[in-house]
Amino acid sequence: AYAQEQYEEAIKAFQTYVSNDPDAPEEVHLAMAQCAMALGQTEKAIFYYDKALSGTIILPHLLGFEPAL
Repeated sequence: AYAQEQYEEAIKAFQTYVSNDPDAPEEVHLAMAQCAMALGQTEKAIFYYDKALSGTIILPHLLGFEPAL
C-alpha cells in the first residue's frame, strides 16, 4: 500500500505489524510518519517520528542522510 501511495491502508498495515511486534524496527514508525505527513496529519506524523527516534540511536540513514566520507 505504501509504494502505491495508499497511505491510509499503509498506516493500518503498519499498525497491525507494530501491535504484533512491539520491537518493530524504527523504519516501520518512520514509514508511518511519512504516510501521515503525506495525508496532512502533522500531529500524527510527529507522534510516529517520535516513536521512530525515541530510545534508539539516531541512524543517519533513517533520516535520509548518507555518511560523509
